[in-house]
Amino acid sequence: MTGDLRETARLLQALSRRVGAREFRAILRGRARTGARYCPALLEAVAADAARTGLPEETLLALNLATDLPGLPDGCTNILAVGAATRDGGGLLHKNRDHLRAFAGDWRIEAPVGGYRFLASSAVGDHTVALGLNAAGIAVATNSVLSPESHRYGLGHRVLARKVLEEASALEEIVPLLKTLPRGGGFNLLCLDGAGRGLIVEATARRLWSERLTDGVRVRTNHFQVLEGAHDEEGGRHLFVQSSRPRLAQAWAALEGQEGKMDLALLRSVARTHAGDGAALVYGGSICNHGAIWSTLTSGTVAVPREGGAALALLWAGAGSPCAGPYFPLTPHLTRLPAAFGDGALFALAERVEAGLPLEAREEALARIQARLDKAGEEAAAGGTEQASPTLAAALLPALEEGVLSLALLAAQ
Repeated sequence: MTGDLRETARLLQALSRRVGAREFRAILRGRARTGARYCPALLEAVAADAARTGLPEETLLALNLATDLPGLPDGCTNILAVGAATRDGGGLLHKNRDHLRAFAGDWRIEAPVGGYRFLASSAVGDHTVALGLNAAGIAVATNSVLSPESHRYGLGHRVLARKVLEEASALEEIVPLLKTLPRGGGFNLLCLDGAGRGLIVEATARRLWSERLTDGVRVRTNHFQVLEGAHDEEGGRHLFVQSSRPRLAQAWAALEGQEGKMDLALLRSVARTHAGDGAALVYGGSICNHGAIWSTLTSGTVAVPREGGAALALLWAGAGSPCAGPYFPLTPHLTRLPAAFGDGALFALAERVEAGLPLEAREEALARIQARLDKAGEEAAAGGTEQASPTLAAALLPALEEGVLSLALLAAQ
């Protein structure tokens, strides 16, 4: 973990030079003050990491609070499908997260004091949330939108997503919560609850639009589809802006004719979609990007069955390219994650599999691993009740450990 964070520290230093070291520190200090007021659990987690790793707390604060500054934004593809749009009438929320490859993709469980226990993806050393699910059954996926309507000291979109997971137990609570928080800039937020209902949010520091969804499909990349004039169409220097509309078109093309048929298998297929040059040196601009400087760090899908309930929801989590690793069935009710989660090891294994195995052999081996993980997840969801959730979560651990071991053996070939 410390090695990954040292590489991240070098990248953040480069960002501070681009912004201007004095300006960067002023922004970071302002955001730290805002974070201390509105999201103290995040700053406590950062301080604990600094004490454990010996890295400067300022570096870790920058990773958590300033990586959404212009020049280092996210590029992500998110899909929400609910009700009649899905095969079983439940809910699905998927995210491919693209970011600088040096920020090793990661998954973790946190239990903030006074808040809901939650499971989330981000990167090593980053306690914000790109995709997450809390113990109350609320799931969120966020991505950034370059917008002139920003506030330099506001909370970034991944910090806001974390706040939703910490505090929200119902879909109806999310928009009022976001309206009380100082928002740093533009973002999209897709949400799903334990009843399989959806929520779409487009927001800037000044404006917020939302839509509730009980049936249908929505896709968001890195531009606004509703808030007129709120995103920066002149931001062509940013790769994620250039690729946002092509990725949106790729997603809709892959989903065409699938209304009423959407399930985990379909979303996994979409997550592996390649168009243009998905393995370009810098950024290929496809839904699945791998081998590039700007890559898919994590991929995951929250699945809520038709009968609903927080105990039944699973987050199927993958690290690295969706082409190079299986999806693990996780729940925030787990008391712990296997050691490969939380220190970048799962991400590193997927990178080795991708680099070391030909496509056909890789796909065949990963299909076998995935089948065993699918069986374990299906068995857990089938017996889920609020009372049984801790027992079922514990029953998942051997399958998760076996899946990690299988991936490690595959990476060693």
